[in-house]
Amino acid sequence: MHTAPNGVEYYTFSIFDNQPVTTLFTTRNGGVSTGCYSSLNFGFPSGDAAPLVRQNYELLAQCFGTTGDNLVTSAQTHTNNVLVVDDRHRGMGITRPKDFADIDALVTNTPELVLVTAHADCTPVQFYDSVHHVIAAAHSGWMGTLKNISQQVLRTMSDRFGTHPEDVLVAIGPSLCQDCFEVDEDVALRFYEADTRYREFSYQKGIKHYLDLRGIISLELRTEGVLPSHIEVSNLCTKCHPELFFSHRNMGVKRGVMASAMMLTK
Repeated sequence: MHTAPNGVEYYTFSIFDNQPVTTLFTTRNGGVSTGCYSSLNFGFPSGDAAPLVRQNYELLAQCFGTTGDNLVTSAQTHTNNVLVVDDRHRGMGITRPKDFADIDALVTNTPELVLVTAHADCTPVQFYDSVHHVIAAAHSGWMGTLKNISQQVLRTMSDRFGTHPEDVLVAIGPSLCQDCFEVDEDVALRFYEADTRYREFSYQKGIKHYLDLRGIISLELRTEGVLPSHIEVSNLCTKCHPELFFSHRNMGVKRGVMASAMMLTK
């Protein structure tokens, strides 16, 4: 874990070392929010005071050497919808309204534009095409994973920028571990019916099923052609570490969210 000069605590991913990208995943610590949102909350709809959330985003921007005017946030609704963003989108979601909705992944080849997705148990996935210099950030909860949002990201990168999956580096960040991702049988069956290989990433205890979403996402990436050696998977669980992370499973709806953020440098 790292602590920025302004107090923001965050994790980085070694897969991106020595690459022209800056990426991080925040903890819940180092911000200005209070109460159940203490302290580094990035959720405007959470019930937290908007000026405090906006100040937290400015603290995040400082970690990238920029301001909130150069951030763009997703519009998450657990879809597999992907949006390519550029200079026209700078500041959307922070300093000015978004002109898009229902977007759980962002893609860009625009330098110094910070892509931000929000998380409180759902899996953050970050992508970097080391040949065409394209980045992407995805929010992959269980619904997004079932809809294979990672596949949609890679295909969008390919269609728009000529990306080849074997050139892509991917980080799968802190999220629920398998032992903490308990689901009812109907959810588990949806996964098994979508791809029988998903059963390899599950176990059953009584009437409950436990899914390894990070393992399933890794499988989806490899199926698309991402090299196993190009995938880094965090072993940090957001529910197991309440001192570090907000967790929907731990806290319910009255809590903050962390930020997964990345920027292509010049």
